[in-house]
Amino acid sequence: TGTGRYVRVNGTQRATAYGYSLWEFEVYGS
Repeated sequence: TGTGRYVRVNGTQRATAYGYSLWEFEVYGS
């Protein structure tokens, strides 16, 4: 999905591996 992709990229570019993992969980969880 476009939203998931945007959030995923944003998380990777914004936070560290931990934050990225959190973002991924949020997207997939949603």
